[in-house]
Amino acid sequence: MGEILMRSGKVLILGAGLIGKILARILSLDPKVSEIILADIDEQKAKEASKWTGSEKVIPRYLDIRDHASLVNAMKNVDVVASCTYYSLTVNVNKAAIDAGVDGLDLGGMYEYTLKQLELHELAEKAGITYVICLGSAPGLTNIMAKYAADKMDKVDEIYIRYMIRLPEKEEEFKLRFFFSPHTYIDQFTLDAVIYRDGKWERVPPGSGREIVYFPEPFNLEEETYYSLHEEVVTLPRTIKGVKTVDVKIAYKPELVMAMKLFKEVGLTSEEPIEVRGVRVAPVDVLLKLFDRLIERRGDSMELVIVNGEKSGERVTHKVWVVGYYHEAWDVSGDPYHTAAPVALAVRMLLEGRIKVKGVVPPEIAIEEPAQFFKELVELAQRTQGKIEFYESITTTRKLF
Repeated sequence: MGEILMRSGKVLILGAGLIGKILARILSLDPKVSEIILADIDEQKAKEASKWTGSEKVIPRYLDIRDHASLVNAMKNVDVVASCTYYSLTVNVNKAAIDAGVDGLDLGGMYEYTLKQLELHELAEKAGITYVICLGSAPGLTNIMAKYAADKMDKVDEIYIRYMIRLPEKEEEFKLRFFFSPHTYIDQFTLDAVIYRDGKWERVPPGSGREIVYFPEPFNLEEETYYSLHEEVVTLPRTIKGVKTVDVKIAYKPELVMAMKLFKEVGLTSEEPIEVRGVRVAPVDVLLKLFDRLIERRGDSMELVIVNGEKSGERVTHKVWVVGYYHEAWDVSGDPYHTAAPVALAVRMLLEGRIKVKGVVPPEIAIEEPAQFFKELVELAQRTQGKIEFYESITTTRKLF
């Protein structure tokens, strides 16, 4: 792939959901992007999302990602493809990008699909393309923050990733709500989580590993967190030399944990169709339809990465965290906004030829200068009326005598 002068600035976004339409809106404000094709199997959804962006650059299209030939043909007409579809489709997109010879990136494929994508590395490398996997906020920024801290150490032992969302105002009464795809919530409570402990990957029950975590300023809150199936556990042990422990926990209200366990117990999360009044329907489809009404637009999110290791013979704990704030002008919560923003920045970098590594690579490999990436991301947020902040703290433990 060439330098910036050889790029036309055409981008294909796959998926017109919340992340896809926010990404399209951010990219529409980038003068280096000339055209954005927002594709979805639901053409009406793509049209509505395109209209929401308020930009003539954004063109809605029908596209079935499962149709490999159509997907490859669509990719051949653009410079970069960004996949914002459901994670089980990431391998389809990755393979099509290789066949089309186009650079791309996606939000992640949970555990199993991320492993399958890594197997495509040599094919992508031979095709001369860059395909960045797992690039959003978590995974994505979390990977890059882990690299940022690890690069400042002589030895890394442990990486802990903790994540939470807070509402703008305190609400005492629990309300069932979702800040990102309800389908992902269901998977995180029904699929075993995977952790990396003592140099080995192991499965643990979903919703286990309860831990009270302090989320620092500007939140200054303690929240209950639980193991969650996430992609960082796949790549960080492979890219951060010597690390022995990596795990991810997400803050959930105890009531939500109990509710999701109940839904699973009674079979509402099952994809196996059952007959109801003469109609066969998958229980999970009904549940997801109901959950659509409970998606919360407000809220600020924080990803906290804790890296333990050694520097100059002393024990060091390096914490790095990012806060994505509720985007009032666009009425979207901090989580989807600061998930889409890193993708937009990476698209710009691919167009400019600033990500040079070839193959299928995770964010911590693709982004060689984390601090610069953070700085540009903060500036991008400011240009698009959003707000993203990064923080760090370093604690050194040493003997006095």
